[in-house]
Amino acid sequence: MTWFKDLTVTESFGFLHNQVTPFIIPTPDGHRLFAWHILPLSAYHQHERALLSEDTPGVITNITTRHAFHLLSSDPDAILVLHFHGAGGTVGSGYRVPNYRAVAAGHLAKSIHVLTIDYRGFGLTAGTPSESGLITDALAVVDWAMNVASIPPHRILLFGQSLGTAVTLAVAQHHARQSPPVAFKEIILVAPFTDVATLVSTYRVAGTLPILGPLARFPTLFRALQGFVRDQ
Repeated sequence: MTWFKDLTVTESFGFLHNQVTPFIIPTPDGHRLFAWHILPLSAYHQHERALLSEDTPGVITNITTRHAFHLLSSDPDAILVLHFHGAGGTVGSGYRVPNYRAVAAGHLAKSIHVLTIDYRGFGLTAGTPSESGLITDALAVVDWAMNVASIPPHRILLFGQSLGTAVTLAVAQHHARQSPPVAFKEIILVAPFTDVATLVSTYRVAGTLPILGPLARFPTLFRALQGFVRDQ
């Protein structure tokens, strides 16, 4: 988790100064999503002097004025990875930061940027999570990528982990149903699940605390509890 850490001070997570831009993405229903735009190291080193000269006001109110945004929006070869994390913690929790680095180190292009968000009710994003709310959040991120950063879909990669795999598939389905359909560069799903009932029967919080697993020894009770799980 990221208790006792400030998500707006990204150096505390091992990033270089101004390699990450914390900023806000608005949603159509009035929420303000806390986001990180993470520069690839190759771009950072090429423009280190300009990046270091910028101030660091915490959460950026207008990211379009930042040098990092310009490096993303003006590069015709840049790939943007939209990262949708799992059900626990924040954008900076656990293995997520090393995961961003691993994704950005791929060989799809010379420049792979990562954009990750905290859904409503997570981290510094206010609100309460819900299925429809998380999908709205993710659609707002895609809209920002295509219409603010001007990244076409064929240079956008959707990356979902655990809970984020369901969010990612909902986003892909929504855009595939448009006329004409919108297809993204790639879709990557890490640790997806078949349905919620099966998930809660095997899931362990933080990999340690089981939810319903111990009750599997009592089939009647187990099935009764699974009956309360609403899943489409």
